[in-house]
Amino acid sequence: MLRLETISYLISSLLLAWGGGWYFTHGYELGLILCCALWATITVWLGLRSLRFLLRQRRLSTDTDGGSE
Repeated sequence: MLRLETISYLISSLLLAWGGGWYFTHGYELGLILCCALWATITVWLGLRSLRFLLRQRRLSTDTDGGSE
């Protein structure tokens, strides 16, 4: 099952792509740049959050394995 963050990311990517395309076709370069910057920020934030989650899971599994030996 997809996590809520993933679904939110997919929806926001779709909306930002649509908005960026609209700004591009209507000649608003600054709006296009802002849409791309916002999408990049969301992507990096989600990537860092996922990495932090994976590292926490690895640390917890290592702590659990170390105590059973």
